[in-house]
Order: sequence, then structure tokens, then C-alpha cells
Amino acid sequence: MLITVGVMTRHVDGCLSGVLRTLTIRTQIELRPVDTSDGGPDFEVVIGSGFVAGYATSRGTEIDIVVMSLEFPQPVRMRAAPRDESRFEWTLLWEVAG
Repeated sequence: MLITVGVMTRHVDGCLSGVLRTLTIRTQIELRPVDTSDGGPDFEVVIGSGFVAGYATSRGTEIDIVVMSLEFPQPVRMRAAPRDESRFEWTLLWEVAG
């Protein structure tokens, strides 16, 4: 099951930023592009006031996000999907295990 937990905006520098909102969490989230020449992830995930909390990888038109933080008992998997053809706004979706 996918739950919408935010909307992100793509900036000129390639970053996506927005607010992650759940019942108990409300924090800034940003996907910052990183050098992928070593075959690693495409983005680092920054939450709050600069805490690098995970990584994200482009998969076709979507971005798979993994957030690891002390607030979560295990890594949380999310997905960013473009809201339209321009890919300016993205929907942030939380993949809830069912």
C-alpha cells in the first residue's frame, strides 16, 4: 500500500525538496544529487536541518528512497513519482508493508 506523505519540488540544481508529513513526523526532506561515477546511489537523503539519513536511486521515471533514522526501527522505503510531464513537482509516497 502506498500512502502520500508529501510533495517535493525539483530545483534548477537537480535537488528535490519538500516536507515529509506523517501522523508523528513533520520535517524537511531533500534529495541531493551525488556523483554516480562509482555506481552508487543517485541522491543522498537529507532530513531536518542537514542530517544525511539515507540514499535514493532513480528507477525509470520514479525515485526509490531509503531513509534510515533512529526514529524508525528499520529502514523506511519511500518513492518519489512525478506529478506531471514537466517533473517539476513530485509526490512522495511511503510504501507500507502489508
